Amino acid sequence: MLPSNALRLIREYSKPVTRPDWRNAKPIISVYELYAYVQVSWDEDDLHHNIYRNILATYWYTIYWHIKLRGVYNCCCRYNITREDIKKMGIYIE
Repeated sequence: MLPSNALRLIREYSKPVTRPDWRNAKPIISVYELYAYVQVSWDEDDLHHNIYRNILATYWYTIYWHIKLRGVYNCCCRYNITREDIKKMGIYIE
């Protein structure tokens, strides 16, 4: 059995996951900011490298690189999304 202080901390930190309104919380950092940070600061066996690899496997990254390579219009046509959808994903477009 854990001490009551430890149990209280665990309970408090798990609330955002268990509460129904946790999805309405504003993120502390955007996916792009996280990507930019870990992209330049990782070693092969580093936590940053694992985060970077996980970002590479996301839909966000697919959209991000498609825009970088082919442009916003082509991306919108290919993935049937709008510029607003892209902005909501946190991908800043010119």
